[in-house]
Amino acid sequence: MTGAPTQTTRDWLDSVHTSLLAWWMPKAAILAGLFAPVPARAVIWIVALIWMGAACILNARRCNRTHCRYTGPYYLAMIVPVIALGTGIVTVGPTWMDFLGRAHCRRERAHMVGHGADMGKVLLESARSLLSDTRCGSK
Repeated sequence: MTGAPTQTTRDWLDSVHTSLLAWWMPKAAILAGLFAPVPARAVIWIVALIWMGAACILNARRCNRTHCRYTGPYYLAMIVPVIALGTGIVTVGPTWMDFLGRAHCRRERAHMVGHGADMGKVLLESARSLLSDTRCGSK
């Protein structure tokens, strides 16, 4: 038996089960919400964003992960446009919720491949794909 201390981490991202529960299940709900009517989509997205934002903020407090300190407030800030669009406070074309979803998914994909997200490029890419979408009447 060695007297070496066991190294444990407090980072939730190091646990597959915690990571699935805190981030991947809500992300799956956001993607599934793309196929729901706008009011239901808004509710699904708001719950998922609150869940992920709280998980990030709590994880940042636990392990001081810089990424979580910025991503938690980002998730919570994304609730504002979702509420505005989902309740009809702001009226735009029917594809703007898709635009927000695509922008969010592209941002997440950029983080997953380790490049970090340049939000300007992400939003531009989402706008281009939105404008080229046949549902927008451009074709």
